[in-house]
Amino acid sequence: GDKIVINEKDLPIRNLKYVENENSLKDLIAILYNLVMIVLWLCFAYCVYAEYNNTAMFDGQTPQEIYECIYHNALSVLGGIRFNVILVIFGISKIIVLGSSLAFARSIFVYISILYTDESKGPYICWALTAFAFGEPPRYPYYMLKKLGAEESSIGIIFGHLRYNLFLVIYPIGAYSDLMTGMMAVEYMQEKNIYIWKLPNKYNVSFNFPWFMWYIVSTIYCIMLPFNYYYLVKQRSRFYNPVED
Repeated sequence: GDKIVINEKDLPIRNLKYVENENSLKDLIAILYNLVMIVLWLCFAYCVYAEYNNTAMFDGQTPQEIYECIYHNALSVLGGIRFNVILVIFGISKIIVLGSSLAFARSIFVYISILYTDESKGPYICWALTAFAFGEPPRYPYYMLKKLGAEESSIGIIFGHLRYNLFLVIYPIGAYSDLMTGMMAVEYMQEKNIYIWKLPNKYNVSFNFPWFMWYIVSTIYCIMLPFNYYYLVKQRSRFYNPVED
């Protein structure tokens, strides 16, 4: 009935090496993932900058063509968010599955909204894209530096401050703006019958995505915003007041 305590030194050396190699591989994958996400988000941020500063990148293009360019760039970021769900499942990323899945679903909503929103009804798409461009890129350098054990370095501290302070202002503005971007797309989508499947059809399934956006998505946003914001504030508190083990 005595409790058996196993010391790591008593384990076979090959088992310890296997654990070390597995952890090293996970860390390498996480570092590469964060590096790729840094590049994708910087490309997205540049597209937003180029659009609202009328650079030669979009010279002669219509607003719809510009949004389509940003949309396709955003799809690359969406692919990265989708891949993060896989990393969570395999224990490589520490973000909870629910949070990663919600981010994935929210991104789909936002990127669909980009194509069909009516910008004449307000600057919501500008605010939403700007919030993404400023709020998302600093996260991934900080996570990468943590994996490299450099979070206490000067550059790590700078990105840590950016990670846990920018959201205080950017998150509420971004969440409200991307919600309103979707709301301003509903009328156009209904007029053009976009993402609306009426009966009868060969699948015998009816779905009205504009209605879903207007009623369901808006309700989810109103419920989840305070919870997500509170969670981020708690994470910020842990960053500035770490608990010693």
